[in-house]
Amino acid sequence: VVTHLEFLAQRVTSVHAGMITYSVDDVPTLVQGWRDAHRAAAEELNSTLVLMPAFGAEMPAMAMGLVCYAGPDRTAADAAFAPLLALDGVLSTEITQKPYADVLEEAHPPPGVTSMATNTLVESMSAEVIAAVADWYAAGSAGRLAFIRALGGAVARVPSDATAFAHRSAEAMVVGAVFLPVDAAKEQLIEAIRPFEAVKASGVGAYSGFLGTATENDVAAIYPAPTLRRLTEVKQKHDPANVFRQNFNIRP
Repeated sequence: VVTHLEFLAQRVTSVHAGMITYSVDDVPTLVQGWRDAHRAAAEELNSTLVLMPAFGAEMPAMAMGLVCYAGPDRTAADAAFAPLLALDGVLSTEITQKPYADVLEEAHPPPGVTSMATNTLVESMSAEVIAAVADWYAAGSAGRLAFIRALGGAVARVPSDATAFAHRSAEAMVVGAVFLPVDAAKEQLIEAIRPFEAVKASGVGAYSGFLGTATENDVAAIYPAPTLRRLTEVKQKHDPANVFRQNFNIRP
């Protein structure tokens, strides 16, 4: 049980951040272009490509590139964003210099709906993965959301056995989410998200922060076998009765 924490504050300069919106007329080409831009980008650039489904006539399907350049240099930021702005289908751009804290926001589903998410980590945003994502998204017509978070950088330089998070070689995290009426049963949500298994087939694991279920298969995806063995030893030593089990449970 953690009873004490110490934080060392790090001074953060302003960042350049905002959103680029794209049409979803050609999702595979858009995702491939986004991938290629990141493969050649400076580490200071990070973005998440969100493929939003349609929510009635007032909210058509679209893609949103949530972008951030971690630094105050406007010239360097513009150069980093340029490949993303050069992709086909750009509809609008809103990027400004702001304090880093202003980038953070709490997202909520639209009123009247409930959601469930799942994800997979992929070592390469290959053509196979891109095709599976496009099939899952179905041009925004199936009520399914997909978002792709670029990884790498400092995360990838930590050894895979240094912490409980072992999937250090992943190029991206691909998240799928479904939206159903607010009174939908959990079983309905699980059934609605089941087609995302086709995307998971190309993955190497999962990230616990975007999982709406906590099955043994989920635990195995979060923790590869060597990591799970180490954590099981810790669990056996400190919690042999499995008191702390309302989580992605590691059995002692």
